[in-house]
Amino acid sequence: MLSRRDPRAASTVDILAAQSEAARHAAGRLQLNSAPQFMPVAGVGPLPDEAGWAARLAHRAPAVDVIVGTTGREMSAFYTLNPALRRLRRVRVLGPATADAVERAASAAVFDRPARHLAVRLTKAGARVWAYQFDYSASDSPFGATHCIELPFLLGTDADWATAPMLAGAHPDDLDTLGRSLRAAWLGFIRTGAPTADTPWPQFTADTPAIRHWHL
Repeated sequence: MLSRRDPRAASTVDILAAQSEAARHAAGRLQLNSAPQFMPVAGVGPLPDEAGWAARLAHRAPAVDVIVGTTGREMSAFYTLNPALRRLRRVRVLGPATADAVERAASAAVFDRPARHLAVRLTKAGARVWAYQFDYSASDSPFGATHCIELPFLLGTDADWATAPMLAGAHPDDLDTLGRSLRAAWLGFIRTGAPTADTPWPQFTADTPAIRHWHL
């Protein structure tokens, strides 16, 4: 066991194995808890605690422009191959609908509501915020609009993503058309602080929580 050895002397293989073991243990009996086990913690350097973060937000937010977004099926990357949910989907009539409901509830709790909460908090503090949801789904992919599905449209080349399961069956024209539009919006944001889009992308505010949906 890695825990009984000096981690500075452990091999990369041992460290990765220990990390995977910790993740499986933390995921629980049904392996539904996908929260990362190794991540920054508020109040532990270099991150401030809640009071420190609120103070910095009030001071700096008016000079900040932010894009905040999620995808249509964030948790599918973690739940589509989950053994417990795969068994549930084989139950006639109610099984698939119940598994989908579990995935949607987890996506909302882990990604959607926190992202919207952050967007509201930022805009109330004076930041300019644009929110999005990326809804593109490749025809042969079991994952749909999964976690990180927007990255191939923003970064790299077609060859870099040729074997990505989340893009199975995607037509090259889809990637090109949507990718050009998405990159133009992000580049406009980089240049000016406001995204450029071929269709309207209204600013997100607490009173008008507009969300730009990206799809074909």
